[in-house]
Amino acid sequence: MMKYATFYIADDLFGIPIYLVQEISRQAAVDPIPGNDSRIEGLMNLRGRTTAVINLKRCLFKSGVEAAPAGQRKKMIILETQDGLPQEALDLGLNAEDEPVVLLIDDVFKIIDGELESFYPPPAHVNETYIEGVMKSGEDLISLLSIPKLILDLVTYMEDTNHGS
Repeated sequence: MMKYATFYIADDLFGIPIYLVQEISRQAAVDPIPGNDSRIEGLMNLRGRTTAVINLKRCLFKSGVEAAPAGQRKKMIILETQDGLPQEALDLGLNAEDEPVVLLIDDVFKIIDGELESFYPPPAHVNETYIEGVMKSGEDLISLLSIPKLILDLVTYMEDTNHGS
């Protein structure tokens, strides 16, 4: 059984394997990158390392994305790096990036246990390449994000954009 960190983006609930989470913190200062993909919020200094900050709201909701109200605090999920993954994560086939990556989310929910019988494939009407499936936990439906697919899409887009100019 794997545990999942769950969080909100707008009113929707998402989850990723807890092994991929190094830390959850309040939003810190992010320096925007002019002319960059809008899904990349910018760069931040994370304990002396320059780290990309991915705005999940812009990744998952392509249109009609508005900034959170001024009083609503955003949070950051700092993802674990490949060399920081425990052996249990590697045994489960999980992979991480070599460099730190930060996900900008609206709010954290809770850690839940993922029971095998509670997993379902993504619904047919969900045309989102980053969703691996759906998990039911009590009354909550949680969309499970594929962090590798998300990062691969961002990197591919940036490489295509940079080579096309």
